[in-house]
Amino acid sequence: SRVLERGRPAHTSLRVMDRAARVGQAVSLIAVRISTGRRHQIRVHTSHIGHPTVSDMKYSSGVTWTDDMVWCPRNFLHRHRLVFFHCDVGTASGKMQEIEEPLPLDLADALHAVTAGQGDLMLEVGGANDCGEIG
Repeated sequence: SRVLERGRPAHTSLRVMDRAARVGQAVSLIAVRISTGRRHQIRVHTSHIGHPTVSDMKYSSGVTWTDDMVWCPRNFLHRHRLVFFHCDVGTASGKMQEIEEPLPLDLADALHAVTAGQGDLMLEVGGANDCGEIG
């Protein structure tokens, strides 16, 4: 997967929750909301804007991936909260379902390996409206 001008539209909203540094390498903790569900969408969009997810072998450079693997054992991507409508078979109505999952211990350990900074910057990636389109 990669961003192509003639590709299918996809929209990803990012919110920088915190900034940090580790041995001169800047990292950000982000909250992501997707309104489309393209394959590898989050990884493709973060890489496209020059900020691949930590320890992402597919969408970051070999040097970045090797450096990341020293302190984070796997791709730092975690779905903390999932909300969707569950439709009952045979009816047109649905119930909103929400599932939350805490950060796994290996990613929590990696998060503690960096020095925390400050956050609260809103970024928008993709979309067909006022955010511009990546696709």
